[in-house]
Amino acid sequence: MRSLCILLFTLACAWSSLAQQTHPLRPQDLWAMKRLSAPAISPDGTKAVVVVQEWSIEKNKSTSNLWLVDTLTGAQRRLTTAKASDNSPVWSPDGKTIAFLSKRGDDSVASLYLIPVDGGEAVKLLELPFGVSNPKWLPDGKSLVLATTVIPALAGQLSKADLGAMKAEIKRRKESKISARVTEDRAFRFWDSWLTDKTAQRLVRVEISNAKLTDLMPGFDRPFTISGGVSYDLAPDGKNLVLAINSTLPPYQTDLNEDLYLLPTDGTGKLVNLTPENPASDGNPSFA
Repeated sequence: MRSLCILLFTLACAWSSLAQQTHPLRPQDLWAMKRLSAPAISPDGTKAVVVVQEWSIEKNKSTSNLWLVDTLTGAQRRLTTAKASDNSPVWSPDGKTIAFLSKRGDDSVASLYLIPVDGGEAVKLLELPFGVSNPKWLPDGKSLVLATTVIPALAGQLSKADLGAMKAEIKRRKESKISARVTEDRAFRFWDSWLTDKTAQRLVRVEISNAKLTDLMPGFDRPFTISGGVSYDLAPDGKNLVLAINSTLPPYQTDLNEDLYLLPTDGTGKLVNLTPENPASDGNPSFA
């Protein structure tokens, strides 16, 4: 009995000490947790890169950096250290380089960066007026495909002069004192994004060696989807890609209908609807 009393007393003291060291879960505890993205696995499967996001309650903002993880041992190494929002990492086919998006320094929008896996500083390859998203490497490792937004009337061949004209128009729109919008389209706004600004989404190819741009969808004059989402996949040989596009044209008077379109990556811009028979939405394409 004496032993049992001693044991109970010991447990009570331990519980009391533990209770004093803990507290109910608070919002501050949640914001202190680091958030991880889905891992991007290297071509040989030996490594993964993840985005680690950290929040500062005092500054009311977050920073995100890339970390490398050994898939066998779990060993970790921080790859980027900038006070920025690094995201969307993708491995080059040879596993030596990671392309990612970030807004750092004097960047006004999210830009495309490259960093060697074995060490070194990230280098900015491309910045476009509306930013870029959804990068994917072509199989030869010499170029990437990205999504961006353009003003069709000013996009031209996406030359330096064309990009400059779009930047000037973006600045003019931001500084305009006129906030009214006029449209006869049934769909004119999606949450906090207006669909009345006469912009379009495009996929572009950028060469690694010289940042040369090729517009894969010349003349395309509307968003891919009302939500602004981008959903596409590259064929294994890199000659084509498949992209989800809303087939219902402005003024959107009938039900919206996303179809899957085949698009060559050579810049000819010929879209072929693969799912015209289905009146409902098709999305999330993935090649075998």
